[in-house]
Amino acid sequence: MGKTPSCKKFRLMADEYIEGELTDAEMRDLEAHIAECEECRKMRPADWYMMMMNELDEELTRRELDNRI
Repeated sequence: MGKTPSCKKFRLMADEYIEGELTDAEMRDLEAHIAECEECRKMRPADWYMMMMNELDEELTRRELDNRI
């Protein structure tokens, strides 16, 4: 994913995006960002999912919690 602050903002919203839980305003912001950011535009839903799962694994490891599902 891109390296701009906007990219990070939307990366943090990936789970809400996948679940369809973004507000209309958040969805418009995301769509505008994707229209402007080539790297984010290349992301597929599976990429978003894997990114989210990797971040979850990192956080569980950091907290020394079991990361096996």
